[in-house]
Amino acid sequence: MYCDIVAAQLEAGARVCKHRRPDYKNAPAKAKRIAWIGRLDVEEKVLMKRTIAGILLLVGMGAGTMFAQDGYWRDRRDIRRDEIRIAHDRRDLRRDVYSGHYAAARHERRELGREYRDLGRDRRDLYWDRR
Repeated sequence: MYCDIVAAQLEAGARVCKHRRPDYKNAPAKAKRIAWIGRLDVEEKVLMKRTIAGILLLVGMGAGTMFAQDGYWRDRRDIRRDEIRIAHDRRDLRRDVYSGHYAAARHERRELGREYRDLGRDRRDLYWDRR
């Protein structure tokens, strides 16, 4: 840009000092036009960078909400699996009590307690995620 302004001033017959910046006020119209175009290029570049950054930000935020929605289905799946495990453990508990295996029944009761706690945590997570 500087070279274009200096060249335009030399073509117009103006005196140019290479150590100083060109004088835009006294420069010919062609030099002013070139300087304005150069400034416009810088503004366009800044605008383009901001636009690209904004688009990337929107895409990133959209992807974040997609991953957040995935948690809802995962929580529902965990709840269903916990309920299935609880039903299985309750069958085992009834079988052990009926057949007189009290140590195994005690083990199944502890296992059931853990499963109920896990189910409660999953339901709480699902409730707080939907709010």
